[in-house]
Amino acid sequence: MKQFSNVMKEYAIWVHSYRLVQVLLPFYLYILFGGLGSLLLYDVLLQLRKYVSILFTVGHYAFFLGIFLTLAAPNKKYLPYALWGYAFFILFPFRTFSLYQVIEAALYIVIGYWFMKYEATQEN
Repeated sequence: MKQFSNVMKEYAIWVHSYRLVQVLLPFYLYILFGGLGSLLLYDVLLQLRKYVSILFTVGHYAFFLGIFLTLAAPNKKYLPYALWGYAFFILFPFRTFSLYQVIEAALYIVIGYWFMKYEATQEN
């Protein structure tokens, strides 16, 4: 965990050197969970047969931008919940599962668990 902590500190230093990141960093949770919310809304609308592809595109970009901003933020405790929410998005509407979906969801669940364990060991 110590090596990963060092990597996270160096990543934060590197990312903070960009002006755009300094502007967006106060909104990292809004971007992270807003992207996830857009993806889930897209899935619900898709089930209602109203195809809105802009939600899918914006949601993915916002979600992954939110992940990278969260990794640079001092407080990372909500990242596992976002990753688990993304696993929920992958498996929704829970009718049929492909091997790819199951492996991708399991990967996000494991990474979320790992980040929760990492945050529990950090001193705040």
